[in-house]
Amino acid sequence: MTLKKSAIAAAIVGTFVSSIANSKTLTWEDTFDGNSIDTSVWTYDVGNSGWGNNELQNYTDDSDNAYVEDGNLVIQALKNVDGSFSSARLKSHGRLSYKYGTIEARIKLPDMDAGLWPAFWQLGGDYGQVGWPACGELDILEAGMAEALEAGVVNSEISGAFHWWHESDDYTGQADYAQSQNLVEDFGSSTNLTEDYHTFGMTWTPDSIIMWVDDEANEIVSIGTDDPAFDEFQQQHFLILNLAVGGIFPQIYDNSEITAPMPAKMYVDYVRIYDNDDSSYSTELSVAADTAKSGNLGIYGDSDEISELLTFGTDTELYVWNNMVSQTSLDDGDALEFAVATGEWFGMGVWMHYDLNLMNYQNGHLNFLMKTTTEESIGIGIASTSGGESWIDLSTEGNSFGLERDGQWHQVSIPLSKFGLDFNTINQALMVRGNAPTADFTLALDDIYFSESGAKTAPATSFSLYTETTDTDSTFELGADGNLYIWGDTLAETASSPYEGSESLAYTSAGAGWFGMAFSPDSYYDLSAFDNDTATLNFALKTSSTTAFKIGMKSGSIDDVEQKWIDFTNGVDPYDFARDGQWHQVSIPVTDFSDEVDMSNVIQLFELLGVDGEISDIEIDDIYFSGGSGSDDGSDDGSDTGSRDLIAQATVTTSNEIQSIDNAIDGNRSTRWESAHGGDSAWILLDLGKAEALNTLSIDWEAANAAAYTVQGSNNSTSWTTLASFNGGNAGERTDEYALSGDYRYVRLYFTKRSTVYGYSIWELNLTGGSGQDSNISATSELQSADLAIDGDSSTRWESVHGLDNVSLTYDLGAQQAIGTVSIDWEAANAATYSLLASTDGAQWTNIQSFSGMSAGDRKDLISVEGNYRYLKVDCTERSTAYGYSIWEIDTF
Repeated sequence: MTLKKSAIAAAIVGTFVSSIANSKTLTWEDTFDGNSIDTSVWTYDVGNSGWGNNELQNYTDDSDNAYVEDGNLVIQALKNVDGSFSSARLKSHGRLSYKYGTIEARIKLPDMDAGLWPAFWQLGGDYGQVGWPACGELDILEAGMAEALEAGVVNSEISGAFHWWHESDDYTGQADYAQSQNLVEDFGSSTNLTEDYHTFGMTWTPDSIIMWVDDEANEIVSIGTDDPAFDEFQQQHFLILNLAVGGIFPQIYDNSEITAPMPAKMYVDYVRIYDNDDSSYSTELSVAADTAKSGNLGIYGDSDEISELLTFGTDTELYVWNNMVSQTSLDDGDALEFAVATGEWFGMGVWMHYDLNLMNYQNGHLNFLMKTTTEESIGIGIASTSGGESWIDLSTEGNSFGLERDGQWHQVSIPLSKFGLDFNTINQALMVRGNAPTADFTLALDDIYFSESGAKTAPATSFSLYTETTDTDSTFELGADGNLYIWGDTLAETASSPYEGSESLAYTSAGAGWFGMAFSPDSYYDLSAFDNDTATLNFALKTSSTTAFKIGMKSGSIDDVEQKWIDFTNGVDPYDFARDGQWHQVSIPVTDFSDEVDMSNVIQLFELLGVDGEISDIEIDDIYFSGGSGSDDGSDDGSDTGSRDLIAQATVTTSNEIQSIDNAIDGNRSTRWESAHGGDSAWILLDLGKAEALNTLSIDWEAANAAAYTVQGSNNSTSWTTLASFNGGNAGERTDEYALSGDYRYVRLYFTKRSTVYGYSIWELNLTGGSGQDSNISATSELQSADLAIDGDSSTRWESVHGLDNVSLTYDLGAQQAIGTVSIDWEAANAATYSLLASTDGAQWTNIQSFSGMSAGDRKDLISVEGNYRYLKVDCTERSTAYGYSIWEIDTF
């Protein structure tokens, strides 16, 4: 985002004949018609690094700086009380990219006099591998330049620019080419950039790129790109929208010189990408759902667990950074073994040739075999282009994640929820590092792979984090579900005087100058049931300190993104809290968090942070969520007639979308789901959470309907049964209704033929049904979901995290019933020692039978029960293998 015109750029641009086709087909659009920014398309750059341009603002993901309002994306720059500035920078990196076609955005800009720098631009998709400017940069809109400020025309002057790395016989190095035009004087517009919306576009072909405003004839800048020196512009690019404050473009570098009115708002009505309908090329659109990996994705090894293996030299490269001498060859298929010497730090990384899309693994695991004898801490890391890098230490004093230092192979399994990065843009699939060791050692790795996300814990009506007396339906168990972490040893425990029970969290600062703590689960939580107007986060709080602090929650995997803080400041504390050294009950509406926190994907359940000095005393107790809209007993209103609304409990996803699927399940026929244009294959998937008896499906189509599709059911999302089919429809609004039968957890609408040249479009989607029995299953540890043990499919299995002996699996049959026999069909990784327990209330348990001394291997245990029970528990205490526990199916009869 710089405005430079180098001599070499001017020389090599040359001339060409402009040829812009009038015929175009809409391929993708975001019209910002929903209630929030579409996170499947947009993510954020955050921070105040200056962004290589000496910019003054701090970019945030706060809803104050970026939000949707009246069909517009609003990017808002704010001046804070201390004179600093905040704003937002949105990007589609790792979520949406394209090559060739016509792109346009309808935008209204704020008053830029003086110091604002709005932009609509794009970068090459290999940014993470080659950096800038070798990735190429296309600036479709920039405004606020210093020359325009000096001339008094800043609100009508616009610029387009190209930046790339040029290599030729004449010149090698950074190249820049840019031109500016005056909207009013050069193109005769009756309004300037701030008085009305204007359309900023770019027509991109294999031979040329033309940037324009309002009409393709209003050319701002153009360039011929058929020379090999312009390879950066022959690849996919991702989009960026931002509003900067100060920097090299306006040439303002001091906060006091920013005189533009604040708040400053950049309005974006829509962004659209068209295919140019040219027979010699077409627009190539890539969305994250199409590039996402699935299954057990291997980095290295030949384990049967690996379903797809990345290839060294094609997908990846192994780079030794320092002090790790390889003892094996990548070509011989043996384990990776390294010799590490004393005296120097050690490190290596598995670098990607492209950004690897692991969006399906955020709640999964990084698994590998490791063998070593060293007692040194070993850092395991992953890096992403869009979200930085993150490390976990395998330590003898902390969590080893299954590693033992005895020189034998051990299975290590690290929850990917422990890594704070962007899983859509992984550029280092594995990194290993450590400080200088005190003795030589060897380190070996094998069978390195990622396993997909497991099921999230989803509390329904009430959920406790830390309480001894409040009765809730679901509880966060410290040590089993996650832990309470003190950040950086910044807080020390002090004497407590609990609000309830016998314990509370009582702290004083430990002298670090800041303090923080969080309840952090080992896997992501789905708190969607609490994303309503009545749910609250409740806790008791006590302090006499005047030090400011914050209470927060966080979702998602990217540091500082999808995190919301509530400020507690002396004299203006919210929610009627008082700093009088007495207990006060605080209830924060969950909606105060959910404008920035994705409640379906929470990874920090409760956070405390202070950055303005030490705190003398703070005590917290009785922490719980209440007001959830779900139901733990599955009975809803006390009955289950087979006509219950199953959409309400479903997680609904699509293969792609221009307009959100939420629009098809909101009960509003004026809004609609719309798929991407130009492709026949698309799907909608409903995950009902458990097998339900299906009754009626209704699809209310907009004119762009499906000419052919099938309705399918499944209990494992792999094997599908056709429930209904349709073929031969014409374009036009219609409603399809089907009477369905069978018990299924997953329902998929699989579209195979469009009736128009556009995508598929549905006003409303409805599904009713409901089984008379509501069974569910949970486990204290999941590498593969516990649901797979009761899905009726003997080819799928529950698997616990490797390396843990004490694991239990609890099966709620939904109602007390007579049980004669329990069948447990174990996979080879069975329990050497375990007990089957039964209960009527889930609290008092009867030991039905215990087993010990069992050997590894597939087996089926048939256990006589002969009683009336609702709950069964398989309580495992000793593994028969080095892995976890694994069960194909549990049945009762």
